[in-house]
Amino acid sequence: MPLPEAASPRPDSTTKIVLWDKIVRLAADGGKVTDVAFVGLGRNVINPVEMVWMTAASHAGLVAVAARPIPGTAEAGEELGRRAENLLPQGQALSISLGGTAAVDAAGRVFVLRGGWTDSLQVPAGMAPVRDLALGATGLLYVLAGSQVLVYGQPPRLPLWSFALRADLAPAVGLAVSVRGEVYVAGQGKTALAVYDLDAAGRFRRQRSATARSLGVTKVAGVALTPPMLLPIPGREGWEGEDRFVILSDSSQSALVTVDARTLVAVGRTGLQADLPGVVPGRVDASNRGQIACVDARGGGAWALPTRVLAGMVRSVPGLRWRIIPGDSTSTLSGSTGP
Repeated sequence: MPLPEAASPRPDSTTKIVLWDKIVRLAADGGKVTDVAFVGLGRNVINPVEMVWMTAASHAGLVAVAARPIPGTAEAGEELGRRAENLLPQGQALSISLGGTAAVDAAGRVFVLRGGWTDSLQVPAGMAPVRDLALGATGLLYVLAGSQVLVYGQPPRLPLWSFALRADLAPAVGLAVSVRGEVYVAGQGKTALAVYDLDAAGRFRRQRSATARSLGVTKVAGVALTPPMLLPIPGREGWEGEDRFVILSDSSQSALVTVDARTLVAVGRTGLQADLPGVVPGRVDASNRGQIACVDARGGGAWALPTRVLAGMVRSVPGLRWRIIPGDSTSTLSGSTGP
C-alpha cells in the first residue's frame, strides 16, 4: 500500500536526509543486556537521537552505543562511553528523560541521576521486587514493584501516590509514562495493557485497557511509548507527535506490536524471526527517528532496528503525516552490522 503524501512539507524540507537501513547489534561484547533506553528530547525532533543507553547484568554502570552511524564520531554498534559504574553493579531496568536518568540494580535499589546529583531509594520492605521504572517529563519517578505502582517526587523519598494493579494484569512486567502523566502498564495476564491517570479526587484510576486477545499478543515482555518522531524511509518521510503509539514486545511470538495509544487498538505488527532468528524480544524503546531498540530476553544481546520497521507498522494509520522526499536529497549509508 502506498504511503499517503502530506498536504505541505515541513519548514526544514531542504535538509539532507541520511538513511540507515541495517539492523545493529548493540552488545558486541556479548554482555547480558537487561534494558535499553534512548534519550528523550521533548518536542524538539530536529536533532536525531543516534545513541542508545543500556544496563546489563554482566557489567557495571550504563553503556552508550551508537544505534546508527554518527558521521565523524562512531560506527553503528560502537561503544561511546560508560557512566555510573560505581553506583550500578548490575543494572536491571533503565529510564532516561530530559530531567535525568533512573535505574534499578539487582538488589532493588533505585538510583536517579540529575546533572551532578545522585539520589537513591530502597523500595519499602515487604514489597515485591522492582520490575520496571519510568522517569516522567515533570521529574516524577514511577516504580513498578510487583502488583503496585509507586510515584515519587524529587528527590525521591516517600511515595506521593501508590496504586494497586488489578489481578487481570498479573504479572505486570513493564510501564511507560506519557508526557501528560498517563501510566501505561503492560502485563502477561488476560489484560495486556492498562492505562492509569489521576481522577477528579487526585487518585490514580484505570481509564482504559486492552486484552491480550484483542491485541493479538501472547506474552508481553516490554512496553514503550513513542516520542515525537520523524520517520525517514526511502522516498518519503513521516512525522508524528509524542505518545502516539505504544510498542509492545511479544516474547512468545517473537514479534513487536504497535498500538494506538489513545484507543488501545493494535495498528501493526512485525515478526522478528526472519531478520533475527532465535531472538526473543524483551524490553524495548524507540528513538525520535523511529528506531526500535530491543533486548534479546533469551540470549541477553540487544539490537537496534531501522526506521523502516516502525514505519511499516504504522504506515496505514489515519492522521500520520507523510511527505515526498526529493530523490536528489536522499542518501543511503551501506554496511552490514546485523546478525
